[in-house]
Amino acid sequence: MTVGYRDGLAEALAKAGYRAIGINPRGSGKSTGPSKGVTLQTNADEVAGVIEALNLGPVHVVGNDFGTRVARMFAASHPALTRSGILLPAGGKIQPKPDCRTRTAGDLQSQVY
Repeated sequence: MTVGYRDGLAEALAKAGYRAIGINPRGSGKSTGPSKGVTLQTNADEVAGVIEALNLGPVHVVGNDFGTRVARMFAASHPALTRSGILLPAGGKIQPKPDCRTRTAGDLQSQVY
């Protein structure tokens, strides 16, 4: 799976004035590099590398599903690059209420710092 499934959220954030950058981990989308032996720390360090290469930071880092683990490792390992951590739900047996699926960045703007 690639980060493309979150394009709608990224577009809503961009319209709200934020810069949204999706990062595919190794083995997803068009990412390169071996995925064998990759740890959460490896993923967090690679996110930091992207942020540094783009001369960004500190950033609001958002993680979804497995990405919540990467986001937490990133925040713990790179506090100088972290403004906030946002962990999106990973799904499960109980589906969210329909109104939760239609929220936009504008609805959440007051919660983003």
